[in-house]
This record gives sequence, C-alpha cells and structure tokens, in this order.
Amino acid sequence: MLRLKGNNLVLESLTPETAELVRVWRNSEPIRRQMEYQSIISETDQIKWLNSVTNDENRYFLIRYNETPIGMIHLADIDRVQATAETGLFIGEVSYSGTGIALEASVLLLHFAFEELGLKKVYAKIKKGNQQAEDYNEFLGFMREGEYSLGFGKWKLTAENFRIKEPQLMKLLLLI
Repeated sequence: MLRLKGNNLVLESLTPETAELVRVWRNSEPIRRQMEYQSIISETDQIKWLNSVTNDENRYFLIRYNETPIGMIHLADIDRVQATAETGLFIGEVSYSGTGIALEASVLLLHFAFEELGLKKVYAKIKKGNQQAEDYNEFLGFMREGEYSLGFGKWKLTAENFRIKEPQLMKLLLLI
C-alpha cells in the first residue's frame, strides 16, 4: 500500500473497504452531477472498477485528515512514455469542503507526480460550468487546453509550471 504523508493528512492507496466509502460519496448527488459517468454505482461495479485500476497506470488515494477519511484524489492513465497522467479529486465529507485540505492533498499528489514519477504533464477533466473547479485548478497552475469530450474541458499543468507555483502553494499551506 502506497502512503503519501503531508503535514495534516495522508494519501493512502484505496482498499476494498475504503473503495466502498468512496462509492457512497461518489453516488451522492453533488459529486455525481460533476462526473462524466452519472449513474449510481453498485457495490459489484465498484469492486470491478477497483480491480481494473489497481495497477501501475493508476494511483487512487483515500484522503485522510487526522485519521478521518474525507475524500479521494487520483492520478489515472499514467503514460510513462509520454510522461503524462490525468488527475481529479473530490471531498466526500461536506464539512471538510473549503478548509484547505483539498489544496494540501493536491500539492502532495502533484509533487509525487512530477518529482517521484517524473511526469511532465498532468491533465484535469472539468465539467463545463463548474466554476469552482475551474478556479481551483487555475489557482494550482493548470491552464485550459481544449476539450476532453462534450461538456468537459481539458486543463493542463506542466512540471515546470508546478515547480514555479509550488513554493507559493506551500507558503499558503502554512497559513491554513
């Protein structure tokens, strides 16, 4: 099990037990409506999905804050040749939204992506009209690049841009 440790949180690889909690969050209306796949996910489908993403091309993490599970963050479709991946996150425990925890989780994951995995670019798929997600990703240094699919924008963060932005983000995390 992979564990990435931050100041206030830990990112740990999903297990069958934590994937079930992620499924419950993912099926909630506020989260589900921002996703490309919007159907309710069954327990069986979640197990199949977890088995399909437990490999070297994907890193799905539970976000734990003070041992409390609060959300999920990931790197998916890691391409070692192109040095790219896709990222995304959600906070499933509503009381933790807007607390800065997502920022710490994102910085930790992006540092891992660029410094440990040696990726050159990370992409985010954002539903058009989700201004909060667009603003958040822009704050992290992502720039709109184009379209993924109908209704979803493609945003890109390069390793160089993250290395420029990371010190500013780290200073901000000290204030949270």
